[in-house]
Amino acid sequence: MAYEKPELTMSEIEKVLWNHLGQGAAEITPLSGGNISNVFSFILEGKDYVVKFSDLERAYET
Repeated sequence: MAYEKPELTMSEIEKVLWNHLGQGAAEITPLSGGNISNVFSFILEGKDYVVKFSDLERAYET
């Protein structure tokens, strides 16, 4: 059975960003790709950022 990434609502993503970065994150946009992660771009204080969400324990190890 193939791995299926968890589905996230925009309100869940906004809540995580706001809890960790404050309410300044804007233009949150889903990005294509991310084999094991859901990937989004956003702007905070005039700078571009990318955030990844995954439920796999080792998803962020390189």
